[in-house]
Amino acid sequence: DAEFGIAAHWNYDERGSIQFDRELEWVKDLSKWQQEIADSTQYLDSLKIDVFQDRIFVFTPKGDVIDLPEDSTPVDFAYHIHTEIGDKATGARINNQLSSLSTPLRSGDMVEMITEKNRKGPNRDWLKFVKTRAARDKIKQNTKRGLWEAIKDFKGK
Repeated sequence: DAEFGIAAHWNYDERGSIQFDRELEWVKDLSKWQQEIADSTQYLDSLKIDVFQDRIFVFTPKGDVIDLPEDSTPVDFAYHIHTEIGDKATGARINNQLSSLSTPLRSGDMVEMITEKNRKGPNRDWLKFVKTRAARDKIKQNTKRGLWEAIKDFKGK
């Protein structure tokens, strides 16, 4: 009786009746369902952890949340924000600490990019450490464009 609390005393006079037995069975089922729902919630919570296990969530200086693959770098972050920020990147501040562009980011980091407006474009060496396809594609595209411009400049001299 103790496991059902007040429900055990409900209809005390009807104990042993068919109606009471059905109602008590219903309370037992309800209790079991409640436990199953709690287990389902725990299951969903663990599933969310598994699904997002390979993702990190970092912040811009304005507080916007950026979702990136695990081990992404400031360069991945920069290209996620805007191609020009990636192309002009020269450094990063992670949690207000000056950091290398190849530093792996972690969930909760606040990332601020340092850019140089006169920078011609990305560094092809960044391909060795970027994790996102978008960053990789933009670096390849913009280093090819930079190469063609250098060839044109050379021919023009």
